Amino acid sequence: MVVCSNKLEVDYLHSIQVDFMISYGYAFILSEEIFQLFRNKAISLHLAYLPWIRGSDPDLWSLLEDTPKVVSIHFLYKGVDTGDIIV
Repeated sequence: MVVCSNKLEVDYLHSIQVDFMISYGYAFILSEEIFQLFRNKAISLHLAYLPWIRGSDPDLWSLLEDTPKVVSIHFLYKGVDTGDIIV
């Protein structure tokens, strides 16, 4: 397992031989190259009810917007929190 809070680069991911990605609280938008490399092999744990609360600080926004307090798990696709919802 590798934990990374820096901006990810494709060369780095190749060098550590990553097969699957789980994103949680990651502050950067991934590059198109990374999306292609991890097509259907990357998910996100999002602390709000998708598709209503997207982007950063979703738990705060779900409180402010009074939406259901849940965790959404979705595939990572290009765009901010736009992937198909798994659970």
